Amino acid sequence: GPVRLCRACATPEDEDHRMLVCARCKHARYCNAQCQKSDWKRHKGECAEPEKGRNLDTKGTHNATNAFVQRYVKEIQHDLRKLSEPRRGKGASMRDVLLSLDFQAGAREGKYDLREMKELFSRRWLPGFCTDPLLTREQMETNVAALLKQVEGITQTLTEEMLLVIVHDMGGGVAVFRMQ
Repeated sequence: GPVRLCRACATPEDEDHRMLVCARCKHARYCNAQCQKSDWKRHKGECAEPEKGRNLDTKGTHNATNAFVQRYVKEIQHDLRKLSEPRRGKGASMRDVLLSLDFQAGAREGKYDLREMKELFSRRWLPGFCTDPLLTREQMETNVAALLKQVEGITQTLTEEMLLVIVHDMGGGVAVFRMQ
């Protein structure tokens, strides 16, 4: 399943440490009451009671991602063509590329990262939520290891027409999935 991170400090949830969940929206997750209080100014503008019967964690993230891609499809296609142009003999195929969206830091304004997968595996590039300056080195390593594990599992099922998508959602969860 998705790796859940504290929305304020990005500490990952694990079996020994369950996150607190916003009582109103049931989506934002926090390590403790102090983290929740420190994030309230940012969170209150988007906090709303969930629609009845709606699965916010998975369905909401997929819907937001699909809406984003539809809205910015021309820009994304342009950047995909640039990445796949032959450079030094070979360009990247779709299955070698990942799209990273961070709905906590800019995706609402059309910001995204389109990268070659090898940049992630070599750690030349990491999504911003993995390298937040508020994290300790140990927290960063934990986040990166969890992300790489998810990505490795999905890359084995990618076809040439599929794109890997990494999404950091508004509740602090990280989802990794395929998109055609």
